[in-house]
Amino acid sequence: MNWLLPSAGGDCPSEPPAWLMRSLLGLFLVGCLLGAASVWCRYFIFTDGAVYAALGRNLATGVGLKYGGATHLFYPPGYPIAIAVLFSIVRDAEMAAHLASYFAYLGTILLTIRLAWSLRPSPLFTLLSGFIVVFHPYMILYASYALSESLFAFAVIASAYCAWKLAGKRSSPLWLWGLWGILGGFLYLIRADGIVYWPLQAAFLLWSHRKAVRPFILRAAASAFLMLLVMSPYLHLIKQETGKWQLSTKTSILLEFSRMKMQDDTARGETRQTSRLSEDGKTFAIDRSRETLGGFLRDHPGEAMQRILWNAGRLIRRPGLAFSWPSIILLVFLGFLLKKRLFQSPSIFLLLHALPIGLFLVFYVEDRFLLPFIPFFAIAYARAGEQLFDLARLHFNKRIWMASVSLILIFSLGAAWTARPRLVRIAQRVFPSNLPLEHKQMGIWMKENLPISADVRITHRNPWVSFYAGGCHARTPDFDVNLSREERTEKLVHWCREVGVRYIVIDERMTLPNMPGLGFLLEEDQPHHGLRWIKTIEDESSPKIVLYALQNDS
Repeated sequence: MNWLLPSAGGDCPSEPPAWLMRSLLGLFLVGCLLGAASVWCRYFIFTDGAVYAALGRNLATGVGLKYGGATHLFYPPGYPIAIAVLFSIVRDAEMAAHLASYFAYLGTILLTIRLAWSLRPSPLFTLLSGFIVVFHPYMILYASYALSESLFAFAVIASAYCAWKLAGKRSSPLWLWGLWGILGGFLYLIRADGIVYWPLQAAFLLWSHRKAVRPFILRAAASAFLMLLVMSPYLHLIKQETGKWQLSTKTSILLEFSRMKMQDDTARGETRQTSRLSEDGKTFAIDRSRETLGGFLRDHPGEAMQRILWNAGRLIRRPGLAFSWPSIILLVFLGFLLKKRLFQSPSIFLLLHALPIGLFLVFYVEDRFLLPFIPFFAIAYARAGEQLFDLARLHFNKRIWMASVSLILIFSLGAAWTARPRLVRIAQRVFPSNLPLEHKQMGIWMKENLPISADVRITHRNPWVSFYAGGCHARTPDFDVNLSREERTEKLVHWCREVGVRYIVIDERMTLPNMPGLGFLLEEDQPHHGLRWIKTIEDESSPKIVLYALQNDS
């Protein structure tokens, strides 16, 4: 099996051998089919995606980065820009959002393979790296999700590939330096934490070019200028809207949200905390938070450390598919095998791209946040697999080699077994019987039968109905179940009039378990002062959903 071994010599060949190219092409085509199947099964657009898609549609139609008539800064513009480009072709915001994630998944496959081959020109290593990324359940799932994670993962691996190519050559073309800077800026436009990648890569490049620092500084300065040029329109918009320079308008909200998740991490607890009205009776208490990250670390060091440890414990204990205890065992084993080679350039480069995980520990950790790290984990796992294969082939006879392979398979199955609850939940997301299609049905009915425009406010816990109706979402407040029904109705109607809501959506799936204070509105045959019943959708295949209109104040 010498054809599986790394190429001789220290330099990476310009291209892999022909047989490997054919194998990788077949692997990529499998990825195309898996991603397409994921898009085909995606019958629904979820919470954040509904706002992203609406922003992309508004950008494409000339409305701008606005939602409900106001400039929207909570979600960065990178993913909406990608949606807007595709919307101009397919003329469907939902499909454009899915396709943006799909094409990003395909790009991530290609660039992971290219980066793996550049790091180590070994056919087995490259095949394993590509195989893990193509078949990773999260990569397939988010290949169609209307969320920014797939695009962000693509931009991270693209930036990493550019940086590695720049590190390996003393006289890299100027366009590559420029592309690296542009990608650094685009990473920030997709997610604010994307700003950390360019400085990390720049530090690695400075170390790589330590014998020719001055040329590096000049080229890096030009790259940094382009990065800031890409970032500047959005930074200026934030300054224009808020009156101060800041990287993100959501930091204070996320800090408060993270504090709440430590107290109650259930869906009901999240709803209770995020949907609690402030003293003015119009805005939500969480939206009025003004705490900065620096202020939080300075004023609450004990709480910060407690949160970091809590998140780190959850990250390790969770039966995750992106990172969990089996990942730690495998990576520690890889470090033991590599020994001194762990401190060589490729290993250091990969480790640098795992450091941003620490940023999430200050806030909170969701599985989707780990998606950009999967290609780098895949490369590390592939190196461990290659190392084990080499050890077994060189030092053991055929029987021991087969036993070693069996142990690897048993370990892999054990790791998969710990992740079975998440695999089940992922499968449930694919099948339409488990999707809230009644919301899509209600939204489409509203779009076809009611005078809905982009600035018509529709309130519900989630923005699903409002997206399909073509209106804009307003988060429903949570009311105390100890109040009488009349008091709760009065408070809801008053709030709707204060913020300009015209339609109210109540449903069994989301309202009843998470906002029990409004569950009584599912009784549409009962009078509710200030509300006018419009439509109910209820059948055996989906939970009940009710639509009300706000009556004119008289």
